[in-house]
This record gives sequence, C-alpha cells and structure tokens, in this order.
Amino acid sequence: MNESGLKKIQTKLLLSYMLASAVLLLIVLFAVGILLYQNLIRDTKTELRANLDRYLEQISQEMWVDDTYLGKEELQNQYVIYVLDHDTPILFQGTYLGQAQRQALWDKLLDGEITYTQSTTITLPNDRHDRISKTFFAYQHATADGTIKCYICKDLSAVYRTVLLYILILLIGFVIGCIILYVISQMLSRRAMQPIKNNLQEQNAFFHAASHELKSPIAVITANNSASIVDPQHLEKYRSVIGKECERMTTLVQDLLLVASSSTNSFSVNLSKKQPDTILIQCYEKMEPLVRDAGMNLNIEIADIDYGEILVDEDRLMQVLQILLSNAIAYGKSENGILLQLLKNKKTVIFAVRDYGAGISAEDAAHIFERFYRSSKDRSDKMHFGLGLSIARQLIESMNGKLTLAKCNSGALFEISFHIQS
Repeated sequence: MNESGLKKIQTKLLLSYMLASAVLLLIVLFAVGILLYQNLIRDTKTELRANLDRYLEQISQEMWVDDTYLGKEELQNQYVIYVLDHDTPILFQGTYLGQAQRQALWDKLLDGEITYTQSTTITLPNDRHDRISKTFFAYQHATADGTIKCYICKDLSAVYRTVLLYILILLIGFVIGCIILYVISQMLSRRAMQPIKNNLQEQNAFFHAASHELKSPIAVITANNSASIVDPQHLEKYRSVIGKECERMTTLVQDLLLVASSSTNSFSVNLSKKQPDTILIQCYEKMEPLVRDAGMNLNIEIADIDYGEILVDEDRLMQVLQILLSNAIAYGKSENGILLQLLKNKKTVIFAVRDYGAGISAEDAAHIFERFYRSSKDRSDKMHFGLGLSIARQLIESMNGKLTLAKCNSGALFEISFHIQS
C-alpha cells in the first residue's frame, strides 16, 4: 500500500466519521427543536387560559366591560376578545383586527366546538389589508351561572416567529457543530491511520534493511565464484568463503522468517509449567562450551530456594537466552566473563544475563530492541544483523513475560521476568 492508498482510506474514514456524527447531531437538534416547540405551545396555551380566567373574573365582579382595558390587552398580547352577556355579544369594537376580520373570526368560532380545556386552531385568509393569513388559538369560558361567556383568541404570528428563530438558531448550531465535527473527525481519522502508517513505514524499513543485508553475502558469493573460475588453484579458499557466506545467509533468512512470523503472531508457542532453575541449568550446560571456546567464562548463580513454576515455552525461552548469550560473547568480552542469574521476587522470577564489557551507550539503549538496529561500532560484525533482540522481546512477550535492558553501563544486564504460577 502506497501513500495514495493511505490517503484514500483516511478520506473514507473522515467521511464516515463526519456522516455518522452529522446524522447523530441532526437527530439531537431535531429532538431539541421538538421539545422547544412543545414547550412554547404549552406555555402559550397556559398563559391564554390564565388571562381568560382573569378577564372573566374581572367582568363578572364589576358587571361591566371596560373597552379601553380590553382594547389595550388585545394590542399588547395580540388577542381578539369576545364577551357575551346572556348569549348576546356586547358592543366592543376591539382594537387588534378590523371589523371584517373580527366578524369572520367570530363566524368561525360559532362553527367550532370551543371549550376551556380544548383549544381550537382557526386560520383566517389574508385580505387586502393583511397579505399574510393569520392563525389563532381559541378558548371559551363562562361564569358559574352561564350568564357571561368570554372567548379569547391568540394570534400565533409571534409564536411562529419564535419558532422560526429557534429553527435559525438550531441551523446555525448545526453548521457550527459540523465544523467542529469536521475538525474532530480529522483528528480521529489521523489517529486511526497512524498505526497503519507506522506499520507501513516499519515494513518498508524492514524490506530495505533485509535487501541491504542480503546484498552483501550475495555479492561475496558471486565474486568468489567468478574468482574460482579464473583462479582454480585456490578453489578451496573460495569454497570456504562461499560456505561461510551461505551459512551467514541461512542465519539471516531464518531470522527474517522468525521476524515475519512474530509480526503476524503466526509462530507457535506451546506454554506449560516449568521450573525456572532447571531451564537455566540446561542453558548453562548447553552454552558453557561455546563461551569457553570464545575465551570467556560462563558463571551461574542460583539460590537454594524454591523458585516455583512459570508458564513458558521452554524451547522459545532457551532460544532467547541463547540470543542474549550470543550478544554477550560478541560485544561484552572481558576477563570477568558472563554471568547467568536466577532471581525471585514475591510474584516474579527473573532470568538475568550480564556481561562486563564496554556496555551500551544511552543513545543505543533507546533503539536496541528495534529491527536491524546496530550501533556504528558493531557494523563490522557480519554474523549479527540487528534482529536478535527484536526477536527475543517478541518471543518473551508472546509468553506473557517481559524483556528489559536493566543496566547498560559497565557492561550490559538483560532481565527476563515471568509471573510465578500459583
């Protein structure tokens, strides 16, 4: 997968995040809008009934109608008020609507069933004075003896304007929300793509380093093969060099296969309970002749205690210990040799491999577990490719253990820790 493919995937992720978030935001804002509209209508109806009660009580107590007061109430609240005395309308001209529209509204009131608890919605068509049709809420109430009735109609134009204002605010909120969601979606898509980008970069670096490492032995084999044809008298010499390079290539290919298996978690690990002291003793017996041939001493320290059992793959753990000892032989040569230790904490067993060589610089220590990483002073070693510690850490982690560089000055100290099984 190239950079263009990654950008396409990131764009699809961005669009998916945006679409899902925008739909969710739209649903939330729609629900908020419905609630605001319902509350506004409920408050309007409540206010309308309260004023109806107030007008009716005032008229029944005073036994007369103050036209000026009712006219002021109509203009202030956008009401149309009708008062009936013994089912006869009083002579109140009103101030909010013209006479033609008041009469048309009154005719519609008579046609509908209007009560105190049930409102009626009435729409008046536009006329030459008012090009916009008007919609009213209407309620009716009467005194206890039924002699005085009062009809009150509320023009909903102001209510509808408030609703439009709510819609405008929600639309602005939706646009702002979409902008914020776009920024967040950008961040989320980049974060989601980062592991893929890192993996692709590691993959490219891996192929580059592997091809570079394979190029050298192939070149040596090709050169010595050509030389053996030109100079057959030194055929054994050329064969020896070719054999060593083939052995080197075999080691590299095996390491590459193991790295590839560990990257896909496809290598097999057979976990079982083992005694750690037995494993370390077997490692000592297997590696001591090799360390001695390198002109060094291999020492072992195991306390006379019960270390319990650990859940490991014995062959894989032995492989990791051999990698650490091989590095110690190559890079940690000293008169003090190499030390194998087995330590125990309350819940942990620790395998320690320590050499007393030159140690590892802080700069190298930060990258020592990366694939193909070798310090500049180690690049002359043709049998080590910078894969061992990376493989070792992945093998230990596959067994739920932990491999760390515990000390890097005055020699290197690597520790492998496992939880003790109960």
